[in-house]
Amino acid sequence: MKWQGHFCDDKHDTLVEIENCFSEANAAEALKMVIDGVTFCGMAFDDWALGNLGQLHTAQKRFHLLKWGSKQDGYQYDLLRYRLRVCIPTTVIIMESQKEQAAEIAFSYQLRPFEQGKDCQSQYYCEDEQVFRDVCQCHYFQLTVGEEVFAAEEPTLDFETSLKQICRKIWGKYLLKNCFGCLYSDYSPLGNDNFGSMLCYQTVGNDYLQVVGKYGDEYGGKSIWEVYEQGKQRQETDLCPYFQPRIKTKGGYRGLIY
Repeated sequence: MKWQGHFCDDKHDTLVEIENCFSEANAAEALKMVIDGVTFCGMAFDDWALGNLGQLHTAQKRFHLLKWGSKQDGYQYDLLRYRLRVCIPTTVIIMESQKEQAAEIAFSYQLRPFEQGKDCQSQYYCEDEQVFRDVCQCHYFQLTVGEEVFAAEEPTLDFETSLKQICRKIWGKYLLKNCFGCLYSDYSPLGNDNFGSMLCYQTVGNDYLQVVGKYGDEYGGKSIWEVYEQGKQRQETDLCPYFQPRIKTKGGYRGLIY
């Protein structure tokens, strides 16, 4: 599938297509976009890296890049100093009629230079020298249904955080119909990325629906660890035929969203 975007930096102001080729095998490079003839890949929307090292010379002339890694393990070249707006089609369920309606998730963000003493320290190194990634600032993150706009009050590219804010706003009128809004999806107790690291437990649904938090409870609720290894990696925006809205549940590990 392809999503529409708008990319800007000091040399570009252009519409782009973001190709989503997600599978469990290639999750780390599921997203791809080509700008000015140069290919960038990533798992989430704020970690675009040069996808073809054969294009390095051209990319260095046309974009701001951060080189990190080592000669032994290899170098990566991350895209810096840009703005990107992304639109992702999705679906909602109208609670009153139970009919489906097309909707759109949209967000806009920029990567700005790291400021010493103001921003959190970088954990990136090029050989033995510490290097600093740009800082991500999310301008807005919203769900549009027809002419209605439901915006996260504290927007972030962390889909879990922004979508949870939106779900609380649409409750009573709409339900979000995608993996994030599904009864059988959760996040890893080991942590998750901003996007693309949900876990689907539909194949062990009966067991998962008994999960209460990280360690279960005294009333027989299961721990997420009891089903963790059966989870299949998915993106928040995915949708499959087994979708069920995340209501009437004990909450799993990540809790309720409405």
